[in-house]
Amino acid sequence: MSDDIDGDEYHWHLLSPPVWVLRGDDLLDAAQLLESETRRVLKNWDWEASDELESLTNGVVGVYFMLIGFALENLLKAKLIRLNRDVASTQFVATRKLPAFLKSHDLRALAADAGFRPTQSDEVVLTLLTRAVVWDGRYPIPARVSDMHRIVKSREGQKRRMSFQELDVDDVLGLVAKIREKLNLRSPRDS
Repeated sequence: MSDDIDGDEYHWHLLSPPVWVLRGDDLLDAAQLLESETRRVLKNWDWEASDELESLTNGVVGVYFMLIGFALENLLKAKLIRLNRDVASTQFVATRKLPAFLKSHDLRALAADAGFRPTQSDEVVLTLLTRAVVWDGRYPIPARVSDMHRIVKSREGQKRRMSFQELDVDDVLGLVAKIREKLNLRSPRDS
């Protein structure tokens, strides 16, 4: 009986975009607590010259961008649920698990699937936030050595090294606001 009650609650939360948006809001609120320190570190840190531990783990900066990335992931998944409610429900009923299309952490792919068309600079931000979500904000090393050097390919196929110092807090928050607006992801708190 407990499994049925838990399953019903899970199913309801799964199919409720406002619940996903609210979790995104919670994560943005948590990130805001780290924002001033992140701005200070990004402004003053000499990432190339420093041999301090913070530069090796990205310290507060990695955690801040991880929280922003998790928030964006929840917002994008809210839109995907709106667009694919029947598919999500069918997959859950068949497997009693999170539907496969909601298991990704790739913010570029989630944004595209949700109908957001990023600019080239948006893609850089989404790529770095994905890295923060997957490993760079959580662990000192990635699961694969090949991910360690933060090399990414642009749309044109050019490879280049990326780092958090490329991110501007205002640009990142602006992208979150732009995605919310374009995908109609207003917070239930604003109602």
